[in-house]
Amino acid sequence: MKQGPGWVVGFTLALVWLCTAFSGRAQSLPAKMNQYMQASMKVDRFMGPVLVAEHGKVLFSKGYEMANLKLHIPDTPETEFRIGSITTEFMAISILELQARGKLNVQDPICKYVPDCPADWNSIKIFNLLTHTSGIPNFTSFPNYLDVASHPITATGLLALFETKPLNFKPRRTSATAIRVMRCSTASFNALPAKDTVRF
Repeated sequence: MKQGPGWVVGFTLALVWLCTAFSGRAQSLPAKMNQYMQASMKVDRFMGPVLVAEHGKVLFSKGYEMANLKLHIPDTPETEFRIGSITTEFMAISILELQARGKLNVQDPICKYVPDCPADWNSIKIFNLLTHTSGIPNFTSFPNYLDVASHPITATGLLALFETKPLNFKPRRTSATAIRVMRCSTASFNALPAKDTVRF
C-alpha cells in the first residue's frame, strides 16, 4: 500500500515531537526512538534509515528493514540509495563549479579527460554532455541495463558498456548516458568523488 504525503508529514512531526520531548535527555532518546520506529514498522510498514541530530551531534542513527527487498540488502545508516536522474542537476553544478575554479571549460573536448577515449567521441564537448546532445548511445535502453543498474560498477566498467558502440547521431540530441560519461570524466580532473564535489 503506497503511503501518501500525509503519512510523511505525520511521521516527520512525530520525530520532531520526540526530539523536542527528549532533548536534554540524550541517554533515553535512542531507546525511545527505537521503540517508536519498531512500532512504525509494524503499523505503517516503515523501511529506511533514521538519523536524529542536534547542533551537529548525532543522537540517534539506525536503519530499519531492507534497502532492497529483491537483493536482500538490509537498511543501515550508511546505505546509499539510488536517486536516478536527480543526480543530473548536481553533476551540472559540479561541472560549472570546476569551470569557475579554472579546472576545465565546458567547451573542452571530453577526450581531454576520458582515458582511451573512442575516436567517435573526439568532437564531443563537455557542453554536449551537459545538454544531453552528445549522441552517445543511451545505455538505459540496453538489454542488460536493469542487471547493471542493480549492482555497483566502477567508472571504467561503466564506460566499457558503451564506449565501443557507434554514436546514434552527431552531437546534438538527448542521451541519458551523457550524464554517466560526465561523472566518469569528472574523476580525472577532480580529486573528490562526484558525490563529494558539491556540498550544500
